[in-house]
Amino acid sequence: MIRPFTLRLLIPLSLLVAFGLQLLRLWTAGLLYFMYETAGARPVDMLTVAIVVFGAAFLVGVVRRRLGPQALLIVGSGVAVIRMIEQISPSPALDMVLTSIGMILFLWFIVIAGNTLRAAQFEHHFPTALLLGISIDTALKGAAGTIDLSWLPGLLPIVIVAGLASLAVWLLRGLPRPAQIDDRQTSWLLIGVGPFLFLQLQVLQNIGFQAAVTGLPLPLAFELIILANAIGLLLASVVYDRMPPRAWTWTVIIGLLLIVVSLPLDGDPLAALELFAGQIVASIGLAILTQARGRARSSLVFGGTFVVMLTLLVGYYLSHIVELPLPYWMFVSLAALILAVAMILTVVRFPEPHPTDRVDWTAGFVGLGLMLLPVIALLTWRDPIATAGQFPVRVMSYNLHSGFDVQGRMDLEAIAQTIESEGAEVIALQEVSRGWVIDTSADMVTWLSQRLNLPYVWGPTADALWGNAILSRYPIAQVQLRPMPNNALIRPARGFIDATLDIGGQPLRVLVTHLHHVDMAGLLRAPQVQALLEAWAQQPYTIVLGDLNALPDSGEMQLLREAGLLDAFTSSGADSTGFTFRSDGLDRRIDYIYHSPDLIASNLNINPSQASDHVALAVTLSVK
Repeated sequence: MIRPFTLRLLIPLSLLVAFGLQLLRLWTAGLLYFMYETAGARPVDMLTVAIVVFGAAFLVGVVRRRLGPQALLIVGSGVAVIRMIEQISPSPALDMVLTSIGMILFLWFIVIAGNTLRAAQFEHHFPTALLLGISIDTALKGAAGTIDLSWLPGLLPIVIVAGLASLAVWLLRGLPRPAQIDDRQTSWLLIGVGPFLFLQLQVLQNIGFQAAVTGLPLPLAFELIILANAIGLLLASVVYDRMPPRAWTWTVIIGLLLIVVSLPLDGDPLAALELFAGQIVASIGLAILTQARGRARSSLVFGGTFVVMLTLLVGYYLSHIVELPLPYWMFVSLAALILAVAMILTVVRFPEPHPTDRVDWTAGFVGLGLMLLPVIALLTWRDPIATAGQFPVRVMSYNLHSGFDVQGRMDLEAIAQTIESEGAEVIALQEVSRGWVIDTSADMVTWLSQRLNLPYVWGPTADALWGNAILSRYPIAQVQLRPMPNNALIRPARGFIDATLDIGGQPLRVLVTHLHHVDMAGLLRAPQVQALLEAWAQQPYTIVLGDLNALPDSGEMQLLREAGLLDAFTSSGADSTGFTFRSDGLDRRIDYIYHSPDLIASNLNINPSQASDHVALAVTLSVK
């Protein structure tokens, strides 16, 4: 059932694919959170780095010819070594350098691996190596609670990365090394691999995304993804070289299924089934696509492939901050459409099939073996349970900066410790990501909920994966998610959570928001404040809190005070400046906790932690 030779071939290739995907996420986060926000780089500087890294893919032909038969070993070993060094690197600046070099090597590795397998007449293992590597990456990420191993402290992640890197390099030494490789046997239809990878990153392997849109517990979403991967691997092994000529019907069906999955799935009761089927048909689609043959240079085709993938990623996230011709979700649909068209065109030009004697099930069975990790995650999962309590209540507002500290590193443990140090029982969170690729695809709210043993409310705003959240030790009796009235005028879209908590029989109304962020845009924040006031409707025992992005003497903050809400900083008698931003150089107060007059604020504290670019604001509330 499992062929030892195939196993020795697939394991190093798939492990290096997994390392490459990890480096890609770390590199994108480094561009934003280190280069732009910490080092102060300009957008043009970030663009230059991206052009250098992805432009290097076009040089892979020169690199392969220079390195000769050792090219796969040298480049693959480079990916493994870079990933191992990055794991122990304490410096975000060094991480940026390492991930940039690692990305170049990874892009070269994909092309060289494909050419080497084709020259050695093992090309049917190329799609399964990619798919298995993607599944290994998801398995490692899911086992760590959706946090990339790079961000996890301690010895165990280092041992895991070092062990896998050593295994990959050791097995690479035994792979075929053809003396002659013709790199002019590539079809331009393989451009579709770029959209395929984008769909994997953004949707089909995104555990946080699937948990958010389906409502499934995180480990169950994790298990379904790995199972779909395994089934996809098995079917991809069958499809390769066994597809009848002009198999229009089922190829079109596969393409249509991909397009359906690419549409917004929020509120779709069949979302879990659609995503499960989507990964299976995407795997089949890759097997179809990689059978395309042509006479183009592989360096040009795959260079274009990687540029398409990057363009889709940039377009998706850029559309959240600037007006583009396409809304963010259409970049996902565009990727599915490109992949579907490439598949259909491959079928049209597909030569007569020449199947091997037997199907090689090795990749599929290894994929099934990965099911052990989500099974363990599911068996050890515990839903946090709310507890009864009474006033006084310790309340906190905390903008998490997507989990990145002021140095540009993700450190959710530091955020959890900051919350614990204040003894906070009700925590309003802003800038929370549940799977954005530029935030390394971490499901922050689920991780914090498990770490702190606190139930949560999720309030998506920009899309299904980014917004506000509430962690509460007390029962959550009622929740409404409300969009801001002027979302058509701003980027990203905003909203607020309207939740009622049960504090020992006494309701506490909690309105959590993150107002429009442009400094001089008070006219855009004013209608957002008005929406909050209309929702409040002068009801008793209410707090309004969050990152309001306005100074205390601004017109929008005056609206809150004139309506009768009290600023906890003032009402508690705090004697500090009250500055909440930026945590490594405090110079303004833009985070607030407002409360209705029937509550008493005391013991306000501004926590000095630099786990985010905002400090945490905490206060104790009692009933008059």
